[in-house]
Amino acid sequence: MSPPHILLLTPGFPKDENDDSCIPALQSYVRLQGANREMELTIVTLHYPFVDTRYHWFESVVYPMNGMNEGGIGRLKLWYRTIRKIREIHRAKPLHGIHSFWYGECTLLGEYVKRVLDVPHLNTAMGQEFYRPSWIQYLIKWWRSPSTVALSRRQITSMHEFGIEPISQVPWGLDLARIPSPKNHVSRDIDILWVGSLIEIKQPSQCLEAISRLGILHPGIHAVMIGGGELLTALRMEIERLDLARHIELKGDLSRGEVLDFMNRSKILLHTSRFESFGMVYLEALYYGMRIVSYPTGIARESSGWIIANHFEELVNGCTQMLALSQDEKESELLFDLSETCSRYAAFYQPQKV
Repeated sequence: MSPPHILLLTPGFPKDENDDSCIPALQSYVRLQGANREMELTIVTLHYPFVDTRYHWFESVVYPMNGMNEGGIGRLKLWYRTIRKIREIHRAKPLHGIHSFWYGECTLLGEYVKRVLDVPHLNTAMGQEFYRPSWIQYLIKWWRSPSTVALSRRQITSMHEFGIEPISQVPWGLDLARIPSPKNHVSRDIDILWVGSLIEIKQPSQCLEAISRLGILHPGIHAVMIGGGELLTALRMEIERLDLARHIELKGDLSRGEVLDFMNRSKILLHTSRFESFGMVYLEALYYGMRIVSYPTGIARESSGWIIANHFEELVNGCTQMLALSQDEKESELLFDLSETCSRYAAFYQPQKV
């Protein structure tokens, strides 16, 4: 009996096997699930990469639709091309299930194809869909909300506020076979690390303000910020205004491997985002022996190595407390393993369970 053929619908996917910075959580999942050879995965990616020729990515075939994040009539044309492509894929080799990622246009298309082809459809809400829902989230809910899986209890709360009920909660895990092992007793020369997109919801300017305050008591404090985005220029200007160039390095976008290397060298992860559905950065930081100071977002949970702040003053105080402990070695901690994530979804993919 041949393994089930599952179509994955996603807004973006790596352009090749070396593109490790494009949605690392999703590509790790696809690679591990494909390596298990218990199913055949075909990927249709709507917007990225900016090509329209199919290609192979390890064990899977990828069909890029080259939507390039267009809106208006361009988006409608993209949806038509995507539906037509999925029908072609289904005719060539019948699909046993569709799995869409993010509660957005992929979900809408997956639900439409489900009805047209009579193929089960599962959705995973991956990001900020329910923080500030757009018209497309309301359209999906009004038309018919699909079987949606949540990542965390806090995300379930935001889904309830939006008015939908997830069918399950499946945390995302780390693929330990694809990331470097923590380096024990490494010299941690970076006091505070900030990682994320430089966008408003992540509140990167709070990191600058925190370092400015902490620098009074810790004049030798060394911080690194990793990420790119629309606020990069403004942050550079703010660093100059606050005279923080001797304390903060802005690294811009880095490969995932480089980010993990910085984590292995850092003492504290300062995470200023006001919303996370899950927070893969938390998993990675704990795995690399970092302490964490954050707001109560995603999977954040109070512990001896994790301080949760409810406002900015508590965030600064939390960093002060963690800096006092940073000379003590912290053990690596693995919250979730990706192999368990794959097993949970493999069960969903069985025809009688989707």
